[in-house]
Amino acid sequence: MMRFSVLAMMVLLLAACSGPTTTTSDKQPTLSVNGHAEVRTAPDRARFSAAVVNEGEESEAVMAANAERTERMLTALRESGIATEQIRTQGVRLHPVWTPRPRNADENWRPQIIGYQARNQIEVVTADLAGVGTLLATAVRAGATDVDGVHFSLEDDASARADAIRIATERALAEATTLADAAGVRRGRILELRLDGASTQPPPMLRAASMDMRAEFASVPVEPGEVTVSAHVALSMAIN
Repeated sequence: MMRFSVLAMMVLLLAACSGPTTTTSDKQPTLSVNGHAEVRTAPDRARFSAAVVNEGEESEAVMAANAERTERMLTALRESGIATEQIRTQGVRLHPVWTPRPRNADENWRPQIIGYQARNQIEVVTADLAGVGTLLATAVRAGATDVDGVHFSLEDDASARADAIRIATERALAEATTLADAAGVRRGRILELRLDGASTQPPPMLRAASMDMRAEFASVPVEPGEVTVSAHVALSMAIN
């Protein structure tokens, strides 16, 4: 009996000491905003691809002719002021040319090799944006049969990227202030600041052209446009 009484008193004592219980499941009120910024700047680099393509019956003769025409194109580019390190070979290919399948070919028909096609493609990088049109014309006149789109870019976009991130962050903070003021609350400390992305968008490329457009390169100006560097940040702040 005594043992039971002592146990009951201990239970009552613990209950009295514990007092009422409360929950803290409610989260601190917050506000979340986004900030976006774009910085536009002039490009300082241009690159384009030029290829020499030719066909013939004998593979060795086709490759030799292709090499000769490619070297003639490279020499012309160097004489125009392009250094060797500004030129990069993108690919050299030789593949057979097959007889086309007749419309009413029977089941025993098999294609035959009737020749070979060689292709040597290079990429040219230059900081002389004003001279890109002249370089295109030089490459085509010297033997290029295909010229791929001109691509303008920045050699180093770090500065423009930093500006875009800074402006996007400033805009997010301003948005947070506007939102807090409109709701009649005060901004608290920053809970999260996240860079959701930063990218560099070059201006539209000058599309590809063939040897049939040789004369046009000398007369059509090439406009580099602007490079767009963008940044997007996400901001979460406490509300006081």
